[in-house]
Amino acid sequence: MADAPSLNTPSLSAMTEQLASLRDQGAARFAPVRFRYLEAQAERLGTLTRVSPTPLTRLATALEEFQQAFQAESARVDAQLAEEALSEPVAAMREKGDLKALLRHLRARQRQQDPSAFAALHALMREARAGPQPGEHQIASSVRTFLQYVDTHRLQFQFIAKERMSGSTAVRLGIRKEIRLWVSELAADLAPLPPLRALNGDTLRLVAGLVVQTMMGATELLLDADPQDHNERARLESGAAKQLTLIFLGAAQWTADP
Repeated sequence: MADAPSLNTPSLSAMTEQLASLRDQGAARFAPVRFRYLEAQAERLGTLTRVSPTPLTRLATALEEFQQAFQAESARVDAQLAEEALSEPVAAMREKGDLKALLRHLRARQRQQDPSAFAALHALMREARAGPQPGEHQIASSVRTFLQYVDTHRLQFQFIAKERMSGSTAVRLGIRKEIRLWVSELAADLAPLPPLRALNGDTLRLVAGLVVQTMMGATELLLDADPQDHNERARLESGAAKQLTLIFLGAAQWTADP
């Protein structure tokens, strides 16, 4: 027996209109199989003489989740497009709502930009470490410089964070190469510091690797945080600086190297 209808039961006609509106916005190109499944479910329910609330509610929930994902991806694409002058082909793709093609284009552009971003970051970190502040102040300065750079280049670091784990093999290898370079440069910068002079090259690289992993973790937390939440930003800076301080304190006491 069919469930009794209620005032809260979603309207099939409203969902049909919602699907038509999403199609006009290019949602069918965003996730063709999933979108066609939602359309097919609506069409099937439309052929029934009586529809219980349960399948209507399930379809409404699935449709809402799809729309939220589509809108989030659209906003992400628009934010990236706002940073570059649109060529006619790119503008045409956006007009059609072809998000997949746009993302391929943007990722190709970002792959070209990533090496320069890393190079600029290397320079910034060297400048921060070369400052006159010793000890904890020096660490805090480097953390602040790093996170300021991340904050002003969010899209590039979002790309790096995502592609480092789920990108193509070529992109993942390229990012790992840049990270290894960062570790090597940091190890070379740490070697002259009096507390670390007794450490051999392997141990210095280990220390540098711990520092880099800490800052990569802070980067991911910063990217997930609200850019306007200054208290959270200060908490992240303080937490990362404390972690680095512990790393350097432990390294200074290391006695296992010959």
